[in-house]
Amino acid sequence: MRILIQPRNGDSFDKVVGYAAKILENSQVASTQIAGTPGNFRPAILIDPSDLTEVLEILEKAGMRVSVMH
Repeated sequence: MRILIQPRNGDSFDKVVGYAAKILENSQVASTQIAGTPGNFRPAILIDPSDLTEVLEILEKAGMRVSVMH
């Protein structure tokens, strides 16, 4: 699954995706990968669907605005 993260306060997509990846890595979400999205090449987080609930909870607690692409 692809997780898109909306930057805030002028941050770049690269910066917020990198920050989210570090948070998930520290939370031991093993399926975390970074990839570009089709069509616009913005970076996104890729995860295994079985980790979705945990990942959304972790990122929302970190104050990130996320959306999921199936």
